[in-house]
Amino acid sequence: MTTIYIMDISKLNQDEVFERYFARVSLWRRQKIERAKFRMDKNRSLGAAILLAHGLLPYGISERDALICRGEYGKPYISAVLKDGREEEVRGIHFNLSHSGTYVAAAFGDVRVGIDIEHIRENWKKIAEHFFSEEEVRNIMARQSEAERRDLFLRYWTIKESAMKVSGAGMRIPLRDIFLKENGKVLLKTGNHFSEYFLKEFEIVSENDIIADGIKSDRGEGGYRISVCAETDAFAQEMIWVE
Repeated sequence: MTTIYIMDISKLNQDEVFERYFARVSLWRRQKIERAKFRMDKNRSLGAAILLAHGLLPYGISERDALICRGEYGKPYISAVLKDGREEEVRGIHFNLSHSGTYVAAAFGDVRVGIDIEHIRENWKKIAEHFFSEEEVRNIMARQSEAERRDLFLRYWTIKESAMKVSGAGMRIPLRDIFLKENGKVLLKTGNHFSEYFLKEFEIVSENDIIADGIKSDRGEGGYRISVCAETDAFAQEMIWVE
């Protein structure tokens, strides 16, 4: 099962709240937060640690004891946990993190996962023309309103980003080589090899209006899209909001 967590990090602007959670996270995370220059970057890093802690709870692992490494292309993974001063290898726990604006999101599962959350950006037309396929650009520009065109761009963008992240290859894969298929799956091309992933999408369209697979629920500030790619179609139906 792939589980999705999300957190509004705006409350971390309160120094008392920030310091309370800062004291609870691992040493390497505190050092990373301290290296960040801007408060928003510190908040995002701390928010990521909080979501990591929540996501590891079902596995009986503390964020403070998890040893995080990075793959060849930078994707983080848990290599081991500390128990009684010794490192114990960990297998079968996959996670991915993303942030945008005032939100941090995370996906956890027993198969490889990738997640991306994005808020609309002003230069979306230039990005689409530069990175997307001609067909995708035509699909975007064929939408009747500017809002619909922006939304389809954002949908394509988060899907492609989440697919790159689940593959572990990151930006070495051109965005044009990632396709949304008619069956709702995502196809990723690397050379002559094709990989197929399952997709789960969420859309935060207004302050109290979230859409997941066409079903509305209440929470959040609008204008965000979230895409999650995984190797199986076992997705939790709703995101877990972390306070």
